[in-house]
Amino acid sequence: MACGCSLLAHVGLWQLLGTAPRTVSFEIDRWNNDSWGLHNIVRDRIAGTVGIFADGSRVNSIQATHYKHYFIRSGDWPAHSIYIRPANIGYEINDGTRTATLWRCTCTWEESQPPPPDASCIAAARAGLGANVAQVGSGEIAGAPVIRYKETGSNDQHEIAFAPKFGCDILEERSATYNAIGLPTSRFHYIVRSYLPGNPAQSLLAPPTGYVLREKPL
Repeated sequence: MACGCSLLAHVGLWQLLGTAPRTVSFEIDRWNNDSWGLHNIVRDRIAGTVGIFADGSRVNSIQATHYKHYFIRSGDWPAHSIYIRPANIGYEINDGTRTATLWRCTCTWEESQPPPPDASCIAAARAGLGANVAQVGSGEIAGAPVIRYKETGSNDQHEIAFAPKFGCDILEERSATYNAIGLPTSRFHYIVRSYLPGNPAQSLLAPPTGYVLREKPL
C-alpha cells in the first residue's frame, strides 16, 4: 500500500531525488495516445516549484491543466503541500478555500538518494536511463552547464540532461514511445526553469497566515 505522506511530500516527481537543499521551478508537458487516430490524445501541462530542505522536509506548489483531444482544455487542479520530516507531519493546502489539513503520518520511508556525483555524471545517467547509455552532447539549462545522455538499444527514446555543478541533478528529461509501425504513442518533457541551491525559507514550512487549520482523520 502506498504511503500517503510520501505522495504528499514528493507529488510523483522522481526527478527531484535526495535531500540536497534547493528550490527548483519546473515545467512538464506530456501526452498519451491510446488510439490509431487523433481522437484519444490526453495531455497535461504542469508547472510548479519544489523547495527541498536538508532535513528531508519539502514544500510543493504546483498547477496542472488537463486537455482532451490534445488541445481542448478540460480541467485545472492545484497541488500545494508541506511535509516536515523531523515531525513526520504534512499539510495539504487548499488556497481556494484558505484551509490547511494536517496529516499526522503513520508511515515512514527511506528517502531515495541519487548516486554519488562524478565529473561526467555517468553514474547518474546509468541510474536514470539504465546500463546502456551514450553521451549525446552538452548545453546550458537554467544558467547551469549540463551533460546530455540518451538510452541506447531501444526503439523508444529517452534522454536526460544532468548538471555536474548541482551534484548531477536532472535539469531536463525527454522521452517518447512508439507503436509497432513507428507512430508516437506518448511524449514527456520535464525542464527546470530556475534552480537555487540552499535551504528554502523556513517560513514556508508553516501553513499560510489566516488559513483555517483542520486535521485529517486517522
